[in-house]
Amino acid sequence: MEVQAYIRIGRDGLGEFQFGLVSGQVSGRFEKGSKFKFTWEGSDEGEYVSGNGWIRSRDDENAKGEIRFLSGEISLFKASKVRLE
Repeated sequence: MEVQAYIRIGRDGLGEFQFGLVSGQVSGRFEKGSKFKFTWEGSDEGEYVSGNGWIRSRDDENAKGEIRFLSGEISLFKASKVRLE
């Protein structure tokens, strides 16, 4: 089932994401400036998929990024910070 798209990244560089029917786990590192580069693996409608990507803060509340599949498909995204209660 589709849910609101999200990406969560902890200070340890581990996290998770979902967009559409693609969900997965990320593992990466923070680079100088505001860029986080990661690899990921997960599923797309029950099929195993993996790849890499990056996310860069544009300001304190907004970011943009890219998720690449090993198959060659690329998804660009924009994100806004959401405060969890």
